Amino acid sequence: MFKPWKQALGVVAAVVVACFLSGCVERRFDASSYYSVALTNNNLFFGHIIREDGQYLYLQDVHYIQVTRPEQDPNKKEVVPPNIKLVAQVTDFQGPRDEMNLNKKQVLYYQKLRDDSPVVKAIAKEKATPKAPESKPAQ
Repeated sequence: MFKPWKQALGVVAAVVVACFLSGCVERRFDASSYYSVALTNNNLFFGHIIREDGQYLYLQDVHYIQVTRPEQDPNKKEVVPPNIKLVAQVTDFQGPRDEMNLNKKQVLYYQKLRDDSPVVKAIAKEKATPKAPESKPAQ
């Protein structure tokens, strides 16, 4: 026969496990590490996951890959490789802030990137490159 405290402990454990699996318990992310986040629409973003809640995954220092294909000369058989560029989201035309809120229903997966990852190295190189001063419009 179970004692009441054992039954209560079992119920509490079941609630904690169910809450964790449903997303109501916040997971801890390494704020100094970069993560890749793949979405159901085939977009892939890179950045620091700063937190999550029941509905959203919050990403900062957001980057994505931009692929452009140079024009191919139809008279030549050689294939011209695509241009691949890592783009900081804050440089987008609309001028977004450096945070992205991703609906967790649209997230296929996320994974922590190694410090020697080509993406992490490219972000570090971009951050180390001095920026040209912004020109102010003439008045």
